[in-house]
Amino acid sequence: MASGVRRGKAGKRSVETPGWKPRLRWGTPLPGLLPPGAAARGDQQPFSLVAPFLRLALAISLTAGFGLGAALAIAMVRGAALGVWWTTLVQVHGRAQLVGFVGLFILAIGLHFLPRLRGSPLASPRIARSGLLALGAGIVLQVVTQPLLTVAWPTVKGPLWVALALGGLLELTGCTLIVVALGRTLRRGPPLAWRGGLSSILPFLGFGFTALWLALLASAALSLQAAWTGVAAFPATADDALTDGLLFGFALPIAAAVSARLLPIYFGVELVAPAPLLALFGLFSTGAVLRVAADVGNQGTVFAVGNALLGIACCAFPLLSGVPFGARRTIRRADPPAMVRAFRYPNLLVRSAYAWLLVAGVLLLSDGLARLAASPLQWSGDALRHTVTAGYLTLLILGMGARLLPGFARQRPRPLRRLLVVAVAGNLAALFRVLPPLAASVGVAGPPADIAFGLAGPCALLAVGLFAQTMWPLLSGRR
Repeated sequence: MASGVRRGKAGKRSVETPGWKPRLRWGTPLPGLLPPGAAARGDQQPFSLVAPFLRLALAISLTAGFGLGAALAIAMVRGAALGVWWTTLVQVHGRAQLVGFVGLFILAIGLHFLPRLRGSPLASPRIARSGLLALGAGIVLQVVTQPLLTVAWPTVKGPLWVALALGGLLELTGCTLIVVALGRTLRRGPPLAWRGGLSSILPFLGFGFTALWLALLASAALSLQAAWTGVAAFPATADDALTDGLLFGFALPIAAAVSARLLPIYFGVELVAPAPLLALFGLFSTGAVLRVAADVGNQGTVFAVGNALLGIACCAFPLLSGVPFGARRTIRRADPPAMVRAFRYPNLLVRSAYAWLLVAGVLLLSDGLARLAASPLQWSGDALRHTVTAGYLTLLILGMGARLLPGFARQRPRPLRRLLVVAVAGNLAALFRVLPPLAASVGVAGPPADIAFGLAGPCALLAVGLFAQTMWPLLSGRR
């Protein structure tokens, strides 16, 4: 019989895809996923390339991220005297979450997942690993040295200023190397017309990674300025623009892109059509640009329009994608019972994340309309940001991580009841973090709000700590 031709059970002839061998482990491709005539381009880089940096992202989130946030919340509730140290630590907490936790987690997962989506191995694994090393080292230097500068003796401040500036430059260098590795990978592989799942989200990826690079360029410049002027805290206007660029320019578009590709697979919901997806990209990108421009230029009307556009996008994407309320397609009823049990709680995390995205959309839209109408009812910027970060992004990372990481580590997922505790604690953390500033926006304050605000940090630490404990064996290579 000729090579590549075999007979099925019914005696019919079928043609095998050249070079394509099925791998029947969890999380790896099955036969028929490549277009006819396409050849698999060898194995991807092992998960061990990025696993250490996922561990680092979780460690940063538990210390300078949620850990520092919990300490700041308790200090505020106890009436601590606020000063320069407070402003500095709040800025460190924000960047640790957006760059150290969300950013590093997204980039590490992207370096492992996007080559598979492209159908080609990672083009430059050494460059990618060097980029992750530089980015991780830069984040650690930033979150360690900037707080120390508020309490250190004058004689040791010189080396700390150098370390702070070096940290900003390393972050920028690491991001540049990672983007180069991803760019080279995207130029390889089969034609993009064969990779419809990738081509439809390329605008989101391009905009998101560009926003990240520009934000880290600004962060490096601010670090150099801080080292030159001897002021540990970044200027408030610049820090607001940096935070909004990382949150609305980078994290939201990338999360939408990954979700648009994976949610139909995980939840059996319909794909978002190309035209609505492109319209969503226009809303996300325009809203993010207007938010950052308003931060820089202090333009209230521009800020309001940006909030309104982002609110429409945050409301529309969950509804168009069918998450959290969409029904599963009939074909997915054939999922093995073991798989359904294993992914019940990760799915709960993802669905609750998209419920929070709807809440964020309603708040952003109502705030933008209120500002345009000059209404006094405007929501706290702190509440709006944490609805997205604590509510949407954190729960999405925990849910998608619980689904993706076992497959990446080539291990069979198991039903773990502790992930239910992660879901409950994560949702309570978001609720306790968002409700007090929302209540303050309408003039409601008191001991209950203070207690809730103080409980947000411990709940977040419980959720992320339990998730880290659950995933650590996978990330450490232990079975």
